[in-house]
Amino acid sequence: MDTTYAGYSDWRLPNKNELSSILERRCSGPAINATVFPGIPHSYSFHFWSSSPYAHGSGNAWLVDFGDGGNYRAYRYDSRHVRLVRSGQ
Repeated sequence: MDTTYAGYSDWRLPNKNELSSILERRCSGPAINATVFPGIPHSYSFHFWSSSPYAHGSGNAWLVDFGDGGNYRAYRYDSRHVRLVRSGQ
């Protein structure tokens, strides 16, 4: 993946644990603090891909649902959102 944003090119897709760590379970639709983390789409789809593969099916991967805070597997070729992160400096 070659992504440059805000002057950085070391963006990556987080694993499901990293992505789940920014969930705000006391919030719903989206289950995230939208002030701290803007850009969550307010639509029917709150699903964001993680980099974590699903162990029982190579055609699937884990996603995090920012609507209800759950982790679900999905077919890798489904259209979903991504939230890129950078490693700590």
